[in-house]
Amino acid sequence: MTALLCIVHGVPAQEISLQHYKTTHYALNIEIDYLEELVKGNCRITVENTSTEDMNAIPLILYKLFRVKLVEDTLHNKLPYSQEVMPFTDWPEYKVNYIQVTMPEALKPGKKTTLVIDYAGTLLGNTQALSYVHDHISKKFTIIREDCYAYPVIGVPVS
Repeated sequence: MTALLCIVHGVPAQEISLQHYKTTHYALNIEIDYLEELVKGNCRITVENTSTEDMNAIPLILYKLFRVKLVEDTLHNKLPYSQEVMPFTDWPEYKVNYIQVTMPEALKPGKKTTLVIDYAGTLLGNTQALSYVHDHISKKFTIIREDCYAYPVIGVPVS
């Protein structure tokens, strides 16, 4: 994948090359609140900078109706982040919550950092973009799908 330029809140973001971000560990805890019809998640993502340059931010994608509540490091230091629901540039019907976590210190080449992310929201599928995705919260059947971005992953809504 080549370098990508994203626009966040109308301001050009740093140039992002996803091949320079490697997820080396991922732990996910999900709670389904059937009464409130909410998904509540907490994940730990360890990311390695595989480039030869310092990285100042980590880009994440999450389901469009999920909102990040908190991002912190493993020492419980809160990390600044932005989030905005945006479409994929080549697939305008497919919208995701684009999160950009700003690192307090640049992540040096070959170094790793771990993000702890709390998020929550309603799961209603994405039939505008994926006609087969009719996900919802139900005691009978609830599925947490990767292709729906029901948990945060490294990415940008640009192809």
